[in-house]
Amino acid sequence: MNIRIFFQTLLLILLSVPLPAESKDDPEIRSAMKAFTTAIDALDLDRTMACYANKPDISVFSPGLTEPVVGWTAVRKDWSDFFAFLKSNHSGSKSELSDIAIESDGKLAFAYFTTTGEFVLKDGARVKPLFRSTLIFEKIDGHWLIIHEHVSEPNKK
Repeated sequence: MNIRIFFQTLLLILLSVPLPAESKDDPEIRSAMKAFTTAIDALDLDRTMACYANKPDISVFSPGLTEPVVGWTAVRKDWSDFFAFLKSNHSGSKSELSDIAIESDGKLAFAYFTTTGEFVLKDGARVKPLFRSTLIFEKIDGHWLIIHEHVSEPNKK
């Protein structure tokens, strides 16, 4: 088969596939994601934890951990330890989300995305990690709150 015909056919197929429609929950979930990112960038523990459901079974999987962090109290301690690890007079970090995809059924939702960030460690070193993240939200009392978080670092070459 001629390679040009192959790519033209592939392009026609891709153009005929409908893109997922934005759900009515997308703006609220994006707002919850923004609140979460803003709180982390400000190294604000209380605002960060306000983004999670206060439940004993919430869970977080993140780079550097060998086991998941389970439970609201344990997640709070994990964030507290992370913020303490960063430079104490740090004015915040810079995080940007991209490649965001959201699915929702009105009660539960998940969002997956890429995060690029910049943090200053206590020794003054700047780190610029790249993460892939998935957040699972539950709508509780009219608010989208995180019940599960999974963060990974792409393989470094």
